[in-house]
Amino acid sequence: MRIPLDYYRILGVTSQATGEEVSQAYQDRRLQLPRREYGNCAITARQQLLEQAYQVLSGADKRSRYDQQLSGEAALPVTLPPLETGGIAKSASDGEIAGLEISESQLPGVLLIFQELGDYQTVIRLGEQYLPRFSSATARPARTDITLSLALAYRSTSLEHWQQGDCEKAAVAASQGRSVLQREQLFPEIEAELAAELDKLRPYRILERVALSSDHSVEREQGLELLREMLDQRQGIDGRADDGSGLGIDDFLRFVQQLRLYLTAEEQQQLFESEAVRPSKAAIYLAAYVLLARGFAEKQPRLLLRAQEWLERLEERQDVYLERAACALLLGQTAAANSILEQVPTEEALLLIRQHSQDSPDLIPGLCWYAERWLQTEVLTHFRDLASQQVSLEEYFADESVQAYLENLLGNKQAAESAMDINTNWEESAMIAKKRLEDMSLRGTNRREKRQKSALSRPKYAKVPVLAGAAAVGAQTVPSPTEAEFSKLQDYAEELPAAETAGENALPELSPTKPPRRPRPKARKHPHRLRDAPPATGQRRSKRRWSVDLRRLLPAITLLLGLGSLAVWLLKSQFNSSPPPVLEGEQLQVSLDHPPIEIPSPTERLSPPSSLSAAEAKTVLETWLDKKSQAFGKQHQVAALNEILAEPQLSIWRKRAETLKNNQSYRQYQHQIEVESAKSVAPGQAVVEAKVKETTDFYQGDKLNRKSNESLRVRYNLSYQGDRWLIQNINVLP
Repeated sequence: MRIPLDYYRILGVTSQATGEEVSQAYQDRRLQLPRREYGNCAITARQQLLEQAYQVLSGADKRSRYDQQLSGEAALPVTLPPLETGGIAKSASDGEIAGLEISESQLPGVLLIFQELGDYQTVIRLGEQYLPRFSSATARPARTDITLSLALAYRSTSLEHWQQGDCEKAAVAASQGRSVLQREQLFPEIEAELAAELDKLRPYRILERVALSSDHSVEREQGLELLREMLDQRQGIDGRADDGSGLGIDDFLRFVQQLRLYLTAEEQQQLFESEAVRPSKAAIYLAAYVLLARGFAEKQPRLLLRAQEWLERLEERQDVYLERAACALLLGQTAAANSILEQVPTEEALLLIRQHSQDSPDLIPGLCWYAERWLQTEVLTHFRDLASQQVSLEEYFADESVQAYLENLLGNKQAAESAMDINTNWEESAMIAKKRLEDMSLRGTNRREKRQKSALSRPKYAKVPVLAGAAAVGAQTVPSPTEAEFSKLQDYAEELPAAETAGENALPELSPTKPPRRPRPKARKHPHRLRDAPPATGQRRSKRRWSVDLRRLLPAITLLLGLGSLAVWLLKSQFNSSPPPVLEGEQLQVSLDHPPIEIPSPTERLSPPSSLSAAEAKTVLETWLDKKSQAFGKQHQVAALNEILAEPQLSIWRKRAETLKNNQSYRQYQHQIEVESAKSVAPGQAVVEAKVKETTDFYQGDKLNRKSNESLRVRYNLSYQGDRWLIQNINVLP
């Protein structure tokens, strides 16, 4: 077997090294001890290679002849004395390369040397290629050493990819190294190290996948599945169990906040409602936000009723007055909304609401004004498909489906009374509102207006570091999670023991510096900052039966419709507010957001096809053979395999394609397919048996090496993932 190695590399010196430097390098290399797991096969062969290299390079005549051979034709090898007869024959895939010819027993030592030199790809290529030859009982020690070198090479490759920011490639390499050890049932400690690295990579892989566009629905769903696994191990968003990621409670809450901007409202609802039943107070709060956002944006009041139920579960120990008041407003429960606002502790948000409710018998006009801005700047911005949507209470209440739903809750009699109130109160309401808006424009320089401007300011935009691997998608400026939003989640986690610090190996992007914990203020400084305190009375408020009352709401909404243009002009001039955040261009995947996309519904994911026809099976197999030709062809389109293969086949074939690419080889195929049978064994699972005729042209560089013709019977195990059939296993039948 000829290997791409020379004596200078074995000793770690250059061809200009002096005799003294060669001698010193030899002594140093002899004293360097491999990992303790290596056996005598690798250590002995390594020592023999070091001895041979030193003998050749330490003598002037031998070194001169050796240098001439190195500078000569590549086909002229330097042959080591074989340690045993029957060495490995040269592989056609190796080509005519300059290097050393070794015997079979020297391979463990050669791989150890490559490992020490940091040439991990050569270790993987040679180890995977020749490991099957060491299957006899006598070759077991050598097989063990080769397996160890393979696993360590995969681990080192994983760390290199991680340092370069390519977390997905890092995870693939770590998984392959772990698979080698599991298959051979060797070195459990190293397997545990690889498993730990996969756990630390998982948050980054989640971000990379969920940040992809709608064209990558399978990968995005895989990211969500990784997130669900992580949550199960942590025992919830605010759980205290160890998931191996190294993220403490505070860091994980920040991670969840970062993820929200990549997820659609539907994805967040499915995730947080399922987490809320653990139970998890942080998930309950997030579930209420999702339902509130979807209920308003999609004009579905029934979702607002569910949001109301979640918020009521928090009211005993958390201050959610403003959230509950906004929810009641959108449900037309004006009396209940006004009652809730009266219980809000004195703070800036309530002052603004009162200021915008002057000359009104209740706080509903101010709540309408406040809720519209709150929805625009603090709620919808946390959903990738709602962030660019404009908020308008006028449009919401003018929608016929919303009116019909609220009237059904209200009852026909009260609906008629509300309609009468619209007519009788119109002129009075319009005059009050007009006077209020005029007064507001005249008081534009006083302190109260300055406070209102501050409260209405948009969240700052920040450039979020783009995770490696997302560079192909591009960078994008998106809203950063505000400190107030993080504080909301942190409040719920404060009932747990103090958050542990992040692990040593947690990368800084996912472990931002924690802000110093401030003493909890008696009165809230943020409009929606939640507090771990019961109502001022110290007792739980009794549940009241809320009735839908549109008599206070409809005049205010009609007023907004009649004075729309005037109100918009005056409010803009008064508060100088910037346009609502709109994510322009093609949505990013990794800074923090993506374009509105169409995600497969939960029903579609949970209800895969129950059958697979022969025609569909043939289409799947034709797709597989086409993608295989692309991956192994001259252009080496390895990524094409992602579109047709699932694990474990994806890793297996991707590794083969990358090895071929590294060897500067490629193949050209011609295929004929005949499907013999196609049957479903379970929903979303199918087995296909087919006859495949494959003609292959093997190329090394641009030179055709050989051809092959094969007729095979193959069994394919298919799995329906996302919106397509993928091949999970491939077995050649006798």
